[in-house]
Amino acid sequence: MIDLPSALPHAADRADGRGVVTLREPLTRDALISVVRAYTQGFLKEDAGALQTLLAPDATFLSPPQTPGTGNNIIDVWNNRIRSFDYTKLAGAEIFRADKIEVLTFEDTKDVRPASMRPGDVFLIVPIQTPRVGTDALFPEKVSMLLRREKGRYVIAGLSEDFTP
Repeated sequence: MIDLPSALPHAADRADGRGVVTLREPLTRDALISVVRAYTQGFLKEDAGALQTLLAPDATFLSPPQTPGTGNNIIDVWNNRIRSFDYTKLAGAEIFRADKIEVLTFEDTKDVRPASMRPGDVFLIVPIQTPRVGTDALFPEKVSMLLRREKGRYVIAGLSEDFTP
């Protein structure tokens, strides 16, 4: 008789020190920043397809978009913005500073946790350095992203883009 190996538990970001655990390799801060960079670059290149690859299949707005009549589908809102504004005017501008991004874990957000946030998710608050060109508000003053790990990378599971007039 041969004893078959028992199945390993699902990999987790953290676990108590009891029994058998499987931990995932942690993703770095650079992995988080690359999502923010890809988000801003998608707009600067006016590439809705590239932006769509950043989204989890069930991605939602964490708060309703502030642009009336755009619906609640993230891609529809982004396509409307790309059609309405010339993002190429921001070429060469510093859109955000990586050192200013606030990173919050599930545990950090206990009092203000988005309803869709799960253990292992990360919540980013990204201040936008250059939100406007002239009178055109191309980006909000800040973007909040709920990032979820899928297939070894972070994707946007939730988004808040609150534009101020």
